[in-house]
Amino acid sequence: MSEIRVLNNEYGLAEMQENLLKTLDELDLICRRHDIKYTIHGGTVLGAERNHHLIPWDDDVDIAMARNEFEKLKAVILSGDIPDGFYLDETTMWFPRFVMKNQDDPVYIDILIWDFISEHRLAQKMKITGLRAIQGMMKEDVDYSRYGLKGKLLVGITQAMGKLISNRKKLEIFHTIQTKMFLGSKRFIHRSNDSYRGCTYILDNRYLDEYMDIELEGKLYMVNKRYHEFLVMEYGENYMTPPPEKDRHPGHELFRKSIEKKQKAGNAQ
Repeated sequence: MSEIRVLNNEYGLAEMQENLLKTLDELDLICRRHDIKYTIHGGTVLGAERNHHLIPWDDDVDIAMARNEFEKLKAVILSGDIPDGFYLDETTMWFPRFVMKNQDDPVYIDILIWDFISEHRLAQKMKITGLRAIQGMMKEDVDYSRYGLKGKLLVGITQAMGKLISNRKKLEIFHTIQTKMFLGSKRFIHRSNDSYRGCTYILDNRYLDEYMDIELEGKLYMVNKRYHEFLVMEYGENYMTPPPEKDRHPGHELFRKSIEKKQKAGNAQ
């Protein structure tokens, strides 16, 4: 386990971030021991790039990896070659999570997976629409204030359809779309289990060829060498400039509570 690090507690997230870093440390050790490549992702790599610290108001840590690297990681975890108190959860949501048990409040790292996607625009739209539909079917707690009338109707219909299909079946369909449909000539990749916007970012299949280390909170973690391309796509050309103070707030509380509710419901069955 990692040593205690002094984190910015301006937003009351220091304890949560410390546990997230402990979980990331264990995942990093497993990956390095077994020559598995990953890249820190999202706000995690943004904070590392800005000042080598977690963003003080960020309440999650993400990594991303190619499908073949994830399969290697999964095999290692299933073999039991990981410390007690850690496990891989592939059944609660449409994305796998590396979880550290922490009493009644588990801490987890989301794992986003790069899969192939067709070079043809229509096929791309069909794949992304299918993936989004399954995501919508699996969501339970939705902040409808974020949507206009059309969006509210679509989300409501998708949720209603999802209640007719078992969680297991939805995950099977999602995995089939990810790995077997609309792959084209395998010249392009995208994060097939990312958010509504994230799964639309399409890059050439060489994007994940090379890796380096980047410092975050006094330690080195893996990042793919072309991570700047992601930062520009996600945060714009001025990604080094923090947002206005009014926009500096945790962004995953509702989603995290939804995951915890689904997980508890699953454990009770």
